[in-house]
Amino acid sequence: MTAALAAMLSGVAFFASAHMGTIWPLAWVAATPVLWLAFGGASVRDAGVWRTALMALIAYLIGRLNLLPVYYNVLPPLTLAAAILLPAIGFAVAVLAARFVHRRLDGLAAAFAFAGMWTAIEYAGAMGPDGATTSIAYGQVGAPWLVQAASLLGMWCITFLIGLVSSAAALALARRRLWPALFAAALFLGNTGYGLWHVRPHSGPQMRVALIDSDELDDAATAADHFAAMNAVALYAGQIDTLAERKPDLYVLPERLAVLGPQWRQQAERRLMQAAKSADATIVGGFALLEKNGSRNAALVFRAGAAQPQVQPQRPHLSWFDRRPQPKPLMTARRIAVALGHDMRFPRLIRADARAHPLLVAVPARDFGDDGYAEARIAIMRSIENGFALARTARDGVLSITDSYGREAGRRESADDTSVTLVKTVALGRGGGFTLYARIGDLFAWVAGALALVLLCWATFKDGRPKRERAA
Repeated sequence: MTAALAAMLSGVAFFASAHMGTIWPLAWVAATPVLWLAFGGASVRDAGVWRTALMALIAYLIGRLNLLPVYYNVLPPLTLAAAILLPAIGFAVAVLAARFVHRRLDGLAAAFAFAGMWTAIEYAGAMGPDGATTSIAYGQVGAPWLVQAASLLGMWCITFLIGLVSSAAALALARRRLWPALFAAALFLGNTGYGLWHVRPHSGPQMRVALIDSDELDDAATAADHFAAMNAVALYAGQIDTLAERKPDLYVLPERLAVLGPQWRQQAERRLMQAAKSADATIVGGFALLEKNGSRNAALVFRAGAAQPQVQPQRPHLSWFDRRPQPKPLMTARRIAVALGHDMRFPRLIRADARAHPLLVAVPARDFGDDGYAEARIAIMRSIENGFALARTARDGVLSITDSYGREAGRRESADDTSVTLVKTVALGRGGGFTLYARIGDLFAWVAGALALVLLCWATFKDGRPKRERAA
């Protein structure tokens, strides 16, 4: 009964704080009940290896179930099952590693083993075709002062900190000692203090940004039809003309707002080029381009005074072992870079873009309704890691404008039956590519994994018997 209760408490906390959850404080203690169980806080029987593994698996599965309402009719059943189950297995492995180290080593070794193993497992999962989407760190974006360390070591250090705080708290409860709890509190307060110091007022340049989305034209996103495409383009061009009096420097439209075939592509481009000229601004929007070899996703950039639009195709996402350089991102004269929504899931790709030092990244995207804010948080984390401002417009999702610290200048949800606009001025800061993380990449994730491996080896070879048996 105690084991089941611990798993339920952890599961509910994960459900509310991670993935689709938004109650960010719970993430810092979500793993604590299960780890308290693993560290023998209840009884020797409840801390058995198979019971610990099962309770940890159940706890994280409960947390991942918040994906079901969003994706049950979007993803194939096997894909959705893997998205729920695989991270839960990874979490259970990290808990078992912490249990093993705790039974053989003293001090905070088990807490560091858990944090390091969980971080390494999340990093390994980020090498898949969907990129880094499962991290618990994204839930902290709602409190920007808690994720500023990502500009130093990437989002992996946020996962590590969450794991270290929750496991230190579990040690304090299991051993009934105060000092691990004080360590956890000091760690949390230290991270918070750094974030509050780091997030400071901007004194540099600013940019006026307008986001526009109209979900009432969803049919145009899939129909290879001249009339549907031109109707969508005319609607967005009309919105741009209406907002021109507010003098935005940049307009960002959603991903795949229309399908452009060879017969009507030039007509659509002329209409948006005219809108860009009239507004004296840059327009970024996503389209499906029909070509001889099929359809491809791309962003088109329309600049006032340009003869024709620039094209930013959705780029291939290289595997873990593929070290080929990525193509350079499209960059406008005002240092605006362009990426499509799916691109933001890949830290390595966006880190490469940041080396061109964009002041702002414009992101046409597509969400699936209730996952809008979760997907927006992924993009915001990339902006914090690399130091650029972000303007993201998502069809069937969230429109958001944030500065390089992840602070919101504005956010709105799209609506099914009407057009939604958001016009805000955002501080640009120094630009992307100057953060420590942009220079060293994912080094911290490798260090965290190495730390966990060292602790596991130390625990294995120091003494084959658990601490309690040695003490007896």
